Amino acid sequence: AGKRRRTKRVSSSASVGLSLPLFFGSLSNRTEEHGGYVIQWTCFLTYFCSTTLLNLPVIFLPVVATSVQNESMSSTSLVASVASVAVFGSAVGKLINGSVCTVIGVTRSTFWYIFGLGLCTFWFSVGSPSSLPYANAGMEFFGSIQWTALSMILRRAASRQKDGARYFSNGIAFMSYASTGGSFLTKTLGILLLQYFDWQTLGKGAAFFFSAVGGLAIIVMSLQMQLMERYKRNLSVKNEMDVNFKKEKDTTEKITPISLLKDIRCVISNHLFWVVGLAHGASMLGRSSDRVLGAFFQLLTNHSPRICGGLTISSTLGLIYGLNQGKKFATLPGKDSKRKFLYQRYKGAIFATLSLSFVAAARRTITTAPREPAQFLDFVFMPSSSVYILAFTVWIAISAFYLASNTAVLFFQIPSIATMNAFSKSESQQAIALSALEAIAFSLVAAPSWKLFGVLSCYSYEAAWIMIGVTLAIGGLLLFRAHTVL
Repeated sequence: AGKRRRTKRVSSSASVGLSLPLFFGSLSNRTEEHGGYVIQWTCFLTYFCSTTLLNLPVIFLPVVATSVQNESMSSTSLVASVASVAVFGSAVGKLINGSVCTVIGVTRSTFWYIFGLGLCTFWFSVGSPSSLPYANAGMEFFGSIQWTALSMILRRAASRQKDGARYFSNGIAFMSYASTGGSFLTKTLGILLLQYFDWQTLGKGAAFFFSAVGGLAIIVMSLQMQLMERYKRNLSVKNEMDVNFKKEKDTTEKITPISLLKDIRCVISNHLFWVVGLAHGASMLGRSSDRVLGAFFQLLTNHSPRICGGLTISSTLGLIYGLNQGKKFATLPGKDSKRKFLYQRYKGAIFATLSLSFVAAARRTITTAPREPAQFLDFVFMPSSSVYILAFTVWIAISAFYLASNTAVLFFQIPSIATMNAFSKSESQQAIALSALEAIAFSLVAAPSWKLFGVLSCYSYEAAWIMIGVTLAIGGLLLFRAHTVL
């Protein structure tokens, strides 16, 4: 009888173990598939929380700049200082975070960095105006690791799926929605909440909430990865799950300083790495164009600056649409069809920049024309000033939507796919390459291009947008040389 009761207790415990991972996926022959879905969702949630926190300074800085106008630091110098130091924090993060993922592991790094991002957001909300640039630089530093680490997690999960290439491509596209979703949430709900709460209170609450949700998503992800690994190794379910990040083993490669240096040397000596990185820098111009479109809206339409920032949501909607269209890239049958798909994206992006250049020329023509021709233009084409302001607003919004929709897949999916394929034999090299790719894309292409854009726009917005189009064309030519890794 005693043995019978003991057997019954054991079987009851086993049944609890089998029913525990309902959220993580049941232990059946479909565990890998269910687990893959959970990892995609947790990567989405983690990156969504990260990008939402990173976008908070975009809506906070105009409010902060107004509050410091009467202090020793001018509002213009404050905004310029925050922008420049933030760029430095992001660049440093991109350079070293690939090695961090390799040394301490992708799951541990994304877990601790999401809380580092939350702490820096809290610092940004409670600090003095002089400390804001350094707090924002810390935010950019801790946020810069998330794309690299989460891409590596998706790649690892893809190796356990039947159609790993399609799973990874869909996972990257799904995670890309988190980036645009975080920006969309900040520009809509964040602006609305600022009408009822001061920016410090909103920042502190967001820092606590989104870092906690992101950390919880990473814990769920870690549990699911452990469950999938145990099922793969046919381990007993009665062993309790251990969420000890110190004992987690993110890679089977033994990492030493010498091997790390060899991996870095192997990455930077690969010419495809540089080709894809420079092409990625060109596509980054389309992804970050909303930073200059607000001022462009204001200059051409004379709308209120508060409204112009919200009008850049057309760019965010374009990214969402482009990512949805980009899902078909992984399912295209051959390299020729993929090259044609990329050619259409580049052609559309270049057309959008020419459209923005043309609308700037049209606005200049109307404002600088002699009085009588200007009155004639108003009478023939635009009966009142409000009509042509509305026309310019719609024109810019459509062009921004078209530019973002065509560069979405080029920015989010192509670099990850190319990097993972080019360095498929080493997970360490994949992490280093993916992080360094962002660094060279920003430092060698995007940052100089936007600096030149600022100089040219002081004289001619037409020339500035044409320069962006030429850069995109060069990026397309470079990417076609690297088609073998797509």
